[in-house]
Amino acid sequence: MNFDAVLIITYGRSGSTLLQGLLNSIEGCLIRGENANFCYPLFLGYQSILRSNKNAGHERNDDRSENRPYTAQLYLDTLKNTVRKMLLADQYFNDRIRCYGFKEIRYTPREVTDNFEEYLSFLEKIFPRVAFVFNTRNLDDTVKSGWWREHHPGEIKDLLTQTESRFFAYMKTHAHHTFHIRYEDVITRSENLKKLFGFLGAEYVEKEVEQVLSIKHSFQPRSARRSALLSNDRHKKLAGLVTLIYPRMELDHFEEWVRHHHAMGIEHFWVYSSGDSVNDAVFGDRESKIWSKKPEANYHLDLTNEEIRFRFSEILAHLHNDISLKIFYSENAPKLSTVGFTQRAIAKKTLSLAKDNVEWLGFIDVDELLVGDLNHLNRVDKGVAAAYLRQKVFKSRWENNKPVKMRSISEHYGLVNFNPKLFARTNKVRSWQSVHKIPPSARDGEAIWLHPDQLRFHHFRGIAVPDVNPNQWNLPNYANLTLKNEKDNSHC
Repeated sequence: MNFDAVLIITYGRSGSTLLQGLLNSIEGCLIRGENANFCYPLFLGYQSILRSNKNAGHERNDDRSENRPYTAQLYLDTLKNTVRKMLLADQYFNDRIRCYGFKEIRYTPREVTDNFEEYLSFLEKIFPRVAFVFNTRNLDDTVKSGWWREHHPGEIKDLLTQTESRFFAYMKTHAHHTFHIRYEDVITRSENLKKLFGFLGAEYVEKEVEQVLSIKHSFQPRSARRSALLSNDRHKKLAGLVTLIYPRMELDHFEEWVRHHHAMGIEHFWVYSSGDSVNDAVFGDRESKIWSKKPEANYHLDLTNEEIRFRFSEILAHLHNDISLKIFYSENAPKLSTVGFTQRAIAKKTLSLAKDNVEWLGFIDVDELLVGDLNHLNRVDKGVAAAYLRQKVFKSRWENNKPVKMRSISEHYGLVNFNPKLFARTNKVRSWQSVHKIPPSARDGEAIWLHPDQLRFHHFRGIAVPDVNPNQWNLPNYANLTLKNEKDNSHC
């Protein structure tokens, strides 16, 4: 590793226990929990010795060595070994420990804030090759925690804002051994989380990260209104979803999509971002911010790419805090020539990731909502490898480039027989070659159609068809649909 010691510097309810767990997943790394800031009194002792030595010579007989045998350096050398023994404790003789440290939240008391930079400089002296990892969290979410319930939210937010300002000021002048990570980065598995591992000189092992994040730590999200459905294999959940998103286009609907499916009993989501632009040669879009297939969408062109990424991470963090679910989020979807090829690639990748977690995996876009009872998947014969779903097409989720909540849309064009979606049985499908179809050569079992009264999906795409490659993606079939007189709000 790049450092011999790592200290997590933060405040209460920032998600630091989760971060501690991630760092402890690194081979040879041992990060201990909070210790009531036991190093701070040692810092005060160091200051006293400095003052004592500074005053030497100003008092009678101070030149005699027997009066002042101690020096600041002797004090520091003694502390280095003592602190290391304290933190390693029962692991002191474990040769595999290459990096040690602890997390601490007590950086808000006045006596600490008055000496913040001096205190951290002292810690640099007693910890060898130390890295300071500053951990923060959205303050509006932080102050809602029961940890701060005895204080006025406004006062706590002001206090933590000042604390973060000290963090940022220190990082600005000590960039070579400091790193800033947000709680939102951790739970969304953002690129910044991977950069933290790189900063520390450690390998980012996706499987180990996912294992840590699947364990509940000190922060307990509120219980969901409905728990995830179990499959007949009690070691797995019944179903999970994978999807490809273009964050700039999905900013207005992603949370609604997740909440809808979570209410149905799904808590495992694999979400891949196509990045800051559209890459779809079918419609002539290469590195474009507007997808020609969806000209009616709201693309938030007033926001920068950084602002889009930040807002999306806030949505993910809010979902994680509010309902009990597991969202694997990747900003690194492969950049293939079409959206269809990219969907196929991430479906194949997720199939292997999901096998230990869910029995069935479905690929559902953000403009699609499942409707029905997922328990019907539990009743499907064990020899079945894929279950196809029909779609009912609804009006678009945008009107005049303004977003419309999907649950408020009831006008539709009826059930159709083209572009189905499906659930793949994770232990019977070898390769997911299309989000619409899995051929016999790619599965170990038959494929069936579920009756739409059992399970279907509502597709909020409208029938608008751009004059680009009109024979692609079944666009002519959508263009020929007619609005029905009846309404359907079964997805509400």
